Amino acid sequence: MLGLTLLALTLAAGPEVRICLLQDRSGSIQKTRTETLRPEQVRRLVDIIDRRGGEVAFGLIAERSDRPLLRLALEPRPPEPPKPQEPKNPLLRKKFEETQLREWLRRKAEWDQTLQERRRRIEAFLQEVRSRLEEPLAPKSDVCGGIRRCDLFLAEPYGHPSLDFLLVVSDGLHNVRSSPCPEALRSRARLLLVNGEGLQGVLKPYRPIPFEAVDPAVEFIRREVEKKP
Repeated sequence: MLGLTLLALTLAAGPEVRICLLQDRSGSIQKTRTETLRPEQVRRLVDIIDRRGGEVAFGLIAERSDRPLLRLALEPRPPEPPKPQEPKNPLLRKKFEETQLREWLRRKAEWDQTLQERRRRIEAFLQEVRSRLEEPLAPKSDVCGGIRRCDLFLAEPYGHPSLDFLLVVSDGLHNVRSSPCPEALRSRARLLLVNGEGLQGVLKPYRPIPFEAVDPAVEFIRREVEKKP
């Protein structure tokens, strides 16, 4: 019975979410009005994963975009253990304090420790993202290498229903000939493309959803996730 209850809760929570985030850090972004992600924007995406469970990955588009992605996987957040109701009968209160209350305090301490470790992992991920975003602009732009990495990540067998997004903050201008783009994406992720010029470049064959700025793209992902409660 307990197993069926947990399964029902899992299904009611809706699909988990996977997001691959690519930030262009090549010199052309200064000419094409392509913004650079702010830490609070990345945190908003991580918050989506924190609430629903899933995984977020981050990579840079630079001269060589084949560096391993930064990845953060989070299980659906566990519910806080309910506090037992204290009996009104004073004769039963002592027994309650010795058994039910003690057990609840133990479970609550475990829950608090789980959340503390979860927050520690989130902050470590965000700190590493900030570090990469501060790297100097690259002389060339390997857009295709970044797309291959993210597509590989999102095409991995996951084992759970998931909503997948590939968010690319880039002008799509690729100039590394030795790094070809895939003919088609293997994953079923929706590709969101952000730049101030409405450029698509080498990403045009994948029919990206265009955005002028990052904030509306993040809001689009949030709304799409909330449609699947």
